Amino acid sequence: MQELGEVFIESLPEHISMLKIPGRWVAEDAHWESVLARIDRVEEIQHAMHQVLCDAITQEAQTHAEGAFHALLEKQKSDSSFPYFFNGWNETHKTTSLVSAKIIMRLGARQT
Repeated sequence: MQELGEVFIESLPEHISMLKIPGRWVAEDAHWESVLARIDRVEEIQHAMHQVLCDAITQEAQTHAEGAFHALLEKQKSDSSFPYFFNGWNETHKTTSLVSAKIIMRLGARQT
């Protein structure tokens, strides 16, 4: 998990450079085209994300998550709660990630 997070943070500038603000219809016959988003302070965003990734609480959470995942892999037979676990984990992760991303992007877009 740590390696995946580090790769993600390292590749952030490339992905941010491709972000677009979607086009919109402003009237029946008028449309704004999508435009590339301008996000300043990408290095600061990367630094903040790296601090969170390397924080002791994050490290502990990763250890517990990896332990739970390994325990599930060691099971000889799957039970009915198996898919529910992954669905719940996935929904929690998506929500947390979206909130974090919104906060980081707003901080990054803030003018100094």
